[in-house]
Amino acid sequence: MSAAVVPRPPSATLVTDREEFCRLLDLTEPEPTVGLDTETTGLDPHAARLRTVQIATGGAAWVCDAVAVRDLTPQRGWLAARARGGRQTVLHNAAFDLEMMRAATGGRPLCEVSVSDLMLWSQLAACGMSVPGGHGLAAIALRWLGVDLPKEEQAADWTGDLRPEQIEYAARDAWVLVPLTAVMSERGLRADGLAAVAAVEDACVPAVADMEYEGIGFDRAYAEALTAVLREEAEGARAPAVRLLGTGSRPVQTSLFGDADPGINLASPAQVLDALQTLGLPVTSTAEDALRPLAAEHPAIRALLAAKRAATLLAAFESLPKHIHPATGRIHASYTQITGAGRLSCSGPNVQQVPHAARFRRAFVAPAGRRLVIADYSQIELRIMAKLSGDPRMQEAYRNGEDLHRLTASLVTGVPLEAVSKDQRQLAKAVNFGLIYGMSAAGLRAYAANAYGASMTPEEAQGARRRFFQAYAGVAAFHRRQDGEARRARETRTLLGRAHRWPGTAMGLPELANCPDQGTGADILKRAMARIRPLLLRTGSALVACIHDELVVEAPADRAEEVRDEVQAAMIGAGADLLDPIPVEVEVAVGSTWADKA
Repeated sequence: MSAAVVPRPPSATLVTDREEFCRLLDLTEPEPTVGLDTETTGLDPHAARLRTVQIATGGAAWVCDAVAVRDLTPQRGWLAARARGGRQTVLHNAAFDLEMMRAATGGRPLCEVSVSDLMLWSQLAACGMSVPGGHGLAAIALRWLGVDLPKEEQAADWTGDLRPEQIEYAARDAWVLVPLTAVMSERGLRADGLAAVAAVEDACVPAVADMEYEGIGFDRAYAEALTAVLREEAEGARAPAVRLLGTGSRPVQTSLFGDADPGINLASPAQVLDALQTLGLPVTSTAEDALRPLAAEHPAIRALLAAKRAATLLAAFESLPKHIHPATGRIHASYTQITGAGRLSCSGPNVQQVPHAARFRRAFVAPAGRRLVIADYSQIELRIMAKLSGDPRMQEAYRNGEDLHRLTASLVTGVPLEAVSKDQRQLAKAVNFGLIYGMSAAGLRAYAANAYGASMTPEEAQGARRRFFQAYAGVAAFHRRQDGEARRARETRTLLGRAHRWPGTAMGLPELANCPDQGTGADILKRAMARIRPLLLRTGSALVACIHDELVVEAPADRAEEVRDEVQAAMIGAGADLLDPIPVEVEVAVGSTWADKA
């Protein structure tokens, strides 16, 4: 993209007292577009301090010394007035800045706030492809404006007095946001049909900031007791696996599976593979996906899978108490708002990977006087596929309120609908969720075993696949369109217009089908997060976790039922227009722990 001609950054005005700060807010509040940025002493809003707040227009920039100004609470009203007036407040990585401003102005949520986040805009414009330098502000400025932003001061010590170089650096980062907004909006979003999805991402930012800042309650004592049980289970599962796979002649370190042991090292793929092949088993990999379809072949494989599963659960769960924040007593996960097809991802810790089983989720709790409202979209990926594909049978089933898993079980097995067993319905879940993304028969067989504990022979998997696409011919037609049109264009789109692209390398059918489906699900969930935020603020509630298609809200105990109903309605409304005429359903429960929703 050609570099734009931009003016030289203006000299910065340093603001060092509250009255001057208030005058600045009055001066800039009517501006149609302002750049807003912060510098901090660290990355943790519950421990670090806000050092500066930078505000810039097209022709001026101000750096507010937060230590000298002391009282930054007037900025809350400034943000609210700009939001009510429909004016544009532009940031880069806005969730972080909002969390730091919240901490610096009393810790209460920023009730009215509307932002444009250029980091998210850059990620949207990249459409899932890598770009030179990534999505940091310096890389964006160079890519879109041809402006070089020196970043040496980013790593400087911001705890002491401000140096002229730091003031200039802070002002420049805020100033560049204004010209960037104009060029990225026109050339990056509108020209590429991404304006609608950018609006959804921007509206979701305050909810993400709240979720990270609030964190979620965690029962340390319960978690430590469960960890002790998991250690016993891991050791109990390891012993038969070692016995069945054979023993070595010298002690080895068993990593996650225990201390030094004279037997085979279960954490060594080479040793385990050799042992399995010595037993005459047809394996070429020790990965769970490769082993699970062969579980019926030999007890050693079943024992090895059990040991792997037990060790994985232990490793994932025993680390959680380490993430309890010393100041809040809660776990504050970090969310990345755009990944892959558009979903949020989570780290530090990844609460999205906490197993669904009640004994794990029970560790996440509401404090005294509060309750958790757990709301989950029902079969949203299947409903989206019904809309994307236009499949008449799938759409009719949802419009009539039928159980699609039971229907699929009947269609695939030939068993009458009323005679479908629990196991057949469970297998149909794998068939539905696997085949809407075009899995091969071998892939379906492995997926059924890994995700649902359902075994299929190769012939059964092939037959299920054939009958599924006979029953849902519209889904098969959608796959053909994606495999043709989308592959030629090297682009997929969600119902809202989110784009996913790839270079000249091959893109498999599962990705061609997955990106528009899961991406639409992400669009709907983010719309829901923005919609529920005002009602949460009004009721003294807070969003505390997001797990793919599920939201967890903490509410006052005496208002939990009210919040439950309003969250459910808002989540349904967030997807109703996109999926019409297919109904959107949201299952909601209220409880003391995350486990209280089955």
